[in-house]
Amino acid sequence: MLYAQLEQKAAINNSAVPFQAGLPDGELKIEGDDTGLGFNLGVLLEPLEDLRFGITYRSEVSLQFEDVAEFTNIGPVLQGLLNLTGLAGSHVNIDITIPQAVMLSGCYQVNGRWALMANIGWQDWSAFGKQDLTLRSTNSTTFTQDLDYKDTWHFALGSQYRFGEKWLWSVGAAYEFIDLGNARINQQGGPLQGDLQGEYGTNVADVFALNLICKF
Repeated sequence: MLYAQLEQKAAINNSAVPFQAGLPDGELKIEGDDTGLGFNLGVLLEPLEDLRFGITYRSEVSLQFEDVAEFTNIGPVLQGLLNLTGLAGSHVNIDITIPQAVMLSGCYQVNGRWALMANIGWQDWSAFGKQDLTLRSTNSTTFTQDLDYKDTWHFALGSQYRFGEKWLWSVGAAYEFIDLGNARINQQGGPLQGDLQGEYGTNVADVFALNLICKF
């Protein structure tokens, strides 16, 4: 069971509407919460006495957030347009999918003291990046926002060493590579600063984790 809360805010450019030049930005705010259900499945195989394989599956969880669109600090002309089109006070539904995931694990008992372990995992983040938005007013409108997320892979290696009857050391390292895509910059500066424009074609992040567990 998964409980989630959502709060989204977006600036409304009042100055883009005729006769509202110079007005500060307004705001659109959406809040909601929902509870979703999913399931986990797991299988453990032991083809040899010293070798085990396990696979686990976590299902996707669908969440739907509902709220009434709340507009604040909206200029009079834009407010009139919102009233005319029925968007003011319209009900908003946002559908989000928490990604499914698969993890494959293995453990090999080298001898009475040493054991080696490894994990390979996959998560369906491309499904999370596709969000359905429905506006229910006089005329209902539904569209999908695709954030172009990519699926992720996770790799981990570990080892256990037992140097006593009640002493077990466990060491592991996990690695994940994140491709952040292109980064475009278009910043309007002041009269003495000028504009800043450009693009960074390579933006990546390497996540490395090291864990040490001691049981006694």
